[in-house]
Amino acid sequence: MTSISALAALAFLAADPDWAASFDGPALSSYLGEGAGQHGILVAGAGAPVSGVVEASQALQAALRASDRVRLVMDASSLGDLAAAADLEIVKRSSALPVDLVLILRVFPGPPGKPPMAVGTFYDKQSAAQGAFSVEQGKPLAPRSGPAAVAGVPQVAIDAVEHARGKPDVGDSKRQAYEHSRLTFAESPESRGSKWTLPGRGSYGQTRLGGAEFYELVGRRDLAAGYRARRGAKVATTVLGITGIVSGAITMGVVGFDSLFDTEYSPPTRAKTEQRTTALIAGGVTLGAGVLLVVAGALIPEHSIDGTEARGLVDKYNQKLRKDYGLPAGEAKVGGFFAKGGGGLTLEVTL
Repeated sequence: MTSISALAALAFLAADPDWAASFDGPALSSYLGEGAGQHGILVAGAGAPVSGVVEASQALQAALRASDRVRLVMDASSLGDLAAAADLEIVKRSSALPVDLVLILRVFPGPPGKPPMAVGTFYDKQSAAQGAFSVEQGKPLAPRSGPAAVAGVPQVAIDAVEHARGKPDVGDSKRQAYEHSRLTFAESPESRGSKWTLPGRGSYGQTRLGGAEFYELVGRRDLAAGYRARRGAKVATTVLGITGIVSGAITMGVVGFDSLFDTEYSPPTRAKTEQRTTALIAGGVTLGAGVLLVVAGALIPEHSIDGTEARGLVDKYNQKLRKDYGLPAGEAKVGGFFAKGGGGLTLEVTL
C-alpha cells in the first residue's frame, strides 16, 4: 500500500500544477459519501482535448489515487473518442467496467481574464446523477457541505435539500456549464443579412470563434472547407492586388523621376520616349488591375450561408448541448434594461 501511495503522490505532483491545486484530496472525498474507500471510479474527460480536459482529468485521477479513499481509479481510454459523447452515452459505454461510479469531467473557457472552469458530474451505473461540482483552474475545490454525493439518496431529494440550503445542485452545475459553453451572437445575424458576425462562447459571446472553428463545432465540415477555400481566395486576391498596385506605382514613379533629368540641352531620344510611354502604360495597367483585384478580394464573401441559416445552426447546437446535459428543452428568462428616458423588460426563451 505504501508503494502505491508513493506512486500516486508522484503522479499527483507530475499533473498540471494549476489543476492539481484545484483537486484537493479531502475536498474530493467529501463528494464520495459514506462509501468512500469502497468505490471504484472511472474518470472520463469529455469534450475536445484542446479545452484542457486531458490535463484536468489527469490531475483529478492523480488526486483521487493520492487520497486513498477509493479502491480503484480508472481512466476512460477504453471508451473510445469522447469529444462529442453525451453524459448518458459515456455511462452506457462504461457499463461493463468494474466501477460503481462514473465521474464525467468537462472543461469550459472562462470569461475574459478568468481561468477555465471544470465541471464534474457523478453518475451511478444506472445513469442517475449522484452529485456535481465546479471549480476554476488554480482555485481549490470547495468541500461539499450538503448531502453525501453517493449515499443512495434519490436525486429528487438531493436537489430539494440542496435548493433549500441554498447550495448549488447538479442542475445548477450543469446549467452553469451550459451557460459557459453555449453559442451566442453579440448582435442579431438576421439584421445584418449576409454580413453577419461569427458567434462566441458564453452567455455574452465573450470568446469569439473563428469561421472554420464555428462550422466544425456545429458539425458542418462542408461549410468549414468552403470557408477555408473562400478565405484563401480572398487573401490571395487581396495580396496579388496590393502587389500590383505597388509594382505599378513604382514603375510610374521611376518613369516620372527619370523625366526630371530631361532638359533643353539633353532632350530624350525617340527610342527613350517610346520606352517611357510603354513603361507608363504597363505601370498604369498593373496599378489599375491591382485596384480591381483588391476590390474583388473585398467583395468575395467568406460565408456561403446567410444570417438566418447561421442562427439556425447555433440554435440546433445549443439544443443538443442542453440535451447532453439533461437540461429542460425550454426555459424562459425575464430581464430588464434601463435607457435614457425609460426602460423595459426583456424575455428570453430557449427552445
